Amino acid sequence: MSQAVELLESTTNRKLELGIIALSGAGVFLDGYDLFILSIALILLKPYFDLSAPQISALSSAALLGAVFGSVLFGNAADKLGRKTAISFGPSFLCSFCGGLRFFAEPF
Repeated sequence: MSQAVELLESTTNRKLELGIIALSGAGVFLDGYDLFILSIALILLKPYFDLSAPQISALSSAALLGAVFGSVLFGNAADKLGRKTAISFGPSFLCSFCGGLRFFAEPF
């Protein structure tokens, strides 16, 4: 830990430090925003899909459990693979997973 503190104290590039702080803050903001927007989306989706109270609770719980397990699993993977690899893997996994789901959906 002392090496990290020494590195930060010896760094003269304040612009880089501020960029790292801004990116870290943006990650925390997006995580909170994701869970916040779910409450608004559930209000709008309730009449559309005729959701009951247990179904809304299950959707909310699934989002919270996904946030917990995703941070644990993919956080460890990011530590082992590296941040750049993990950050580029996330969107590519999401696009391929959603693209695969379209084969199981019925057309409207």
